Amino acid sequence: MNLTGLICCIEISNGPDRAFHPAWACPHSARTAQGRGPSRRYPPEASTSSSRPRSQPDERGGRVKKSHTNRDRAPPPTRPAPFRRRGPRSGAATAPNREKGEEGGSMTTIRRFCCDDLLRFASVNLDHLTETFNMSFYMTYLARWPDYFHAAVSPGGRVMGYIMGKVEGQGESWHGHVTAVSVASEFRRQKLAKKLMNLLEEISDKMDKAYFVDLFVRASNMPAIRMYEKLGYVVYRRVLRYYSGEEDGLDMRKALSQDVEKKSIIPLKRPITPDELEYD
Repeated sequence: MNLTGLICCIEISNGPDRAFHPAWACPHSARTAQGRGPSRRYPPEASTSSSRPRSQPDERGGRVKKSHTNRDRAPPPTRPAPFRRRGPRSGAATAPNREKGEEGGSMTTIRRFCCDDLLRFASVNLDHLTETFNMSFYMTYLARWPDYFHAAVSPGGRVMGYIMGKVEGQGESWHGHVTAVSVASEFRRQKLAKKLMNLLEEISDKMDKAYFVDLFVRASNMPAIRMYEKLGYVVYRRVLRYYSGEEDGLDMRKALSQDVEKKSIIPLKRPITPDELEYD
């Protein structure tokens, strides 16, 4: 019996219920012609792996290569997102502004004046409008009123400015007094004097319960007078020849919370002499 008769017998024995696969028909199929060997003798349902994609026959009887989906491919390498510094959110509270020192952007420290600062604050007293006292005068203030003696210091340890004061008086005349406040010329226009004045006023008001704060300023020192007026001070009276017996001085005051009716800042109508001062 030849090969054709054998194939016909197998087809008849299988019956009409079992389909005849084309790969069984001829060993000289396209796979053999392409050098891939004879066709397999089992139906395609018996494939070794059901999860792998099955190749489909093309129009010429051959088979095409499997098409790989994106799921089968390895994901491309991802690069980390670049770091970006985020600014403050809209409406978020920001830190209060601080005074800048000589290093540019560094913060100024306001602390109590110490004995070592007496050897380093000469540059602040070079201003011709700043009163300079002897060493024992500064030491007396350090010993008796240390809370009223503060210095503004740069990160490098340089004294940028200072304020010196005291508390004195009796009854409704109990008040804080600014003896001297000065800032070096290269550190001005940074509101250092304002911060030092606010510190002394707060100590006088909260700690010592004073009624007002006063100070003396030369009548010709208009920049200082305008600065004190912006801080809330008013001219209380004029003292004739207060500075070295040559120039008049202005006694300026600012009422604190203890003086509810602001009696301490009602100006006097006539000038006085240094001998008439209650407290110097």
